Amino acid sequence: MKRKKWPGWFFALLLACLPAVYGVWHSWSTAQDTDAKPSKQAATTLMIYMLGSDLESTSGAATASLKQMLAATHSNDVNVVITTGGSNKADANDPVTDWRTVRRYALRDGKLQLLADIGKQNMVDSRTLANFIVWAKGAFPAAKYRLVFWNHGGGYNGFGADELFDRYQTMTLPEIQAALKSARDKTGVHFDLIGFDACLMAHAEVAYALMPYADYLAGSEELEPGAGWNYQTVLSELSRNPTMSAMQLGRVITDSYLAFQKENNEAYRAAGGNSHEDLFVTFSIVDLKRMDEVADAVRTFANALSQYVRQSTDNWMRVAVQRAMTASFGAETTSDNASLDITDLGAFADGLAENDILPEASRLVSAAVRQAVVYRGNGPLAASASGLSIYFPSRQFDMTNFDTTYANIDFPSEYKSMLKTYVKYAKEVPQVFVVDVSRSTATHLNAAVRSNFGVKEAMLAVLMPTDVPHQLRAAMLEPLDVDANERNYGLSASLDTGWPVLNGHAVNMRQISMESRRNESGEDVKVATYIVPAQINDKRVSLLFEKTVGDDRYSFVAAVDDKDGPLAERIRNVVHPKDIITLESYVYDVNANDFIGMLVSEEKFPAGELQLTTASIGTNGNELRLITGNYVGSFELSAPLRVDF
Repeated sequence: MKRKKWPGWFFALLLACLPAVYGVWHSWSTAQDTDAKPSKQAATTLMIYMLGSDLESTSGAATASLKQMLAATHSNDVNVVITTGGSNKADANDPVTDWRTVRRYALRDGKLQLLADIGKQNMVDSRTLANFIVWAKGAFPAAKYRLVFWNHGGGYNGFGADELFDRYQTMTLPEIQAALKSARDKTGVHFDLIGFDACLMAHAEVAYALMPYADYLAGSEELEPGAGWNYQTVLSELSRNPTMSAMQLGRVITDSYLAFQKENNEAYRAAGGNSHEDLFVTFSIVDLKRMDEVADAVRTFANALSQYVRQSTDNWMRVAVQRAMTASFGAETTSDNASLDITDLGAFADGLAENDILPEASRLVSAAVRQAVVYRGNGPLAASASGLSIYFPSRQFDMTNFDTTYANIDFPSEYKSMLKTYVKYAKEVPQVFVVDVSRSTATHLNAAVRSNFGVKEAMLAVLMPTDVPHQLRAAMLEPLDVDANERNYGLSASLDTGWPVLNGHAVNMRQISMESRRNESGEDVKVATYIVPAQINDKRVSLLFEKTVGDDRYSFVAAVDDKDGPLAERIRNVVHPKDIITLESYVYDVNANDFIGMLVSEEKFPAGELQLTTASIGTNGNELRLITGNYVGSFELSAPLRVDF
């Protein structure tokens, strides 16, 4: 995560101007008291910290949420106080006419009343959040206080991205804690519920950080669809029952969120679009008073796991396999293999216990999570999500942001030490990775794969030369089924069964996960998720498809924007029939034994219904090879295969 480094002359200038700076700051902070006289005490004050960012400037998502709030039923016993900013947008026709400055609003009688404009402030600065809370509590006293964060979320990375400042800067968890502590120290405010209308924030690390400042956390383990919360329902129900408890409010938020996503996606599908993210949504209410028990269980688990994985490569592999088989959140789909590596804590612990891996310590974690998550709602294809996620490496073993981000968050030190032990073992143990295809025939693959870190994925690749001698373009990639538990693997497949084709066009397709999941019938199944790199209307995306093991049908899941930025972005999953698809190809570097980039095809075609099938397509004289990947992210390229089709 990048942060600006200020030159020395900046500090000299600041010292010289300090009296003037203080004057501006002082007038900024005291003017708020005159902008909104304290009202009589209400039953509830709901504070909404609405950071517009690119979500507002590119799609008007914040404006859509505000219009829902304006359409809600209102009560004089419910204060709704909103601060806005952080987006490079101004439109006189919108409820908020200018997002380039930080503004204070109150929702009164179905209207958005401007109370203060405090100028350009960075909304991922913890002081901006703290000052909003202090002001809102002073101006709008109530028996209960609730706080909602609106913007991007990134789990352990924190919240928000203000596009008027450094777009790579976020409000980290320690900074969120600092803001809440500052506001509490000045006013005594304690929230009975803190909610995130943001991605990935039903997260153990987030819940632990919020423990001293709130009673309940409301959020999603998974990426939130762009529509976000259903504010019309939430505010209307709160107005009908202003004294409702945090648990009652949490149920309303959860149930209306799931219903809202289903309604929106059914409308998209009815209009001919491909949209399925309502099937994967998650939402949960976490009792923060129970997070001490979760933390104690995590400490016990971490200490046991640290010893376990150090004992043997086989032990490390057993843990890695269970991690890979557990649902991950945050769209692990980008072409450069980037990932937040967030997994479901309860399901991970369950999988370990069921496979006799530290069963006692694992069951402690599972039981603590089930006690802490007091209400949850999941889409039909996320039924096994427990309601609380955690960071655990699976695709990224360099831990590039560990020292700069994760090491600094308030979370049990035993867990952090275990993660470092787990990754260190994978990096320090010498790798054995040999792929022998000498017994293959002209029509059949017979490969012997030996890897002390297992076989996580395998794919046949039609490779073409590029301008760089050691780099090859993958014209086609076909994933092969592998047994996750094998170390010395005999891989067999017919070489003429067909390549993956999208609307009749041969594609690069890689398997990015194989997860255990409970289907709509309550049966436990294994589901493989695949990625097809492409562009939609000249914007790079990852097209996701899924297939249940034993079923030959591929189902389109979503298109995920491949955006640059520090946080997980919301899924842009609606693909319309007239959208133009351009396929992309992976580039494989023989020297590095890894995928290193992408090449764009010159061929374009309409999306239609996005039919992914298989078809028999020859290699056209290009090399056919086997590419195999293991559980520490290394790849091995086989010798060329002889083919006869």
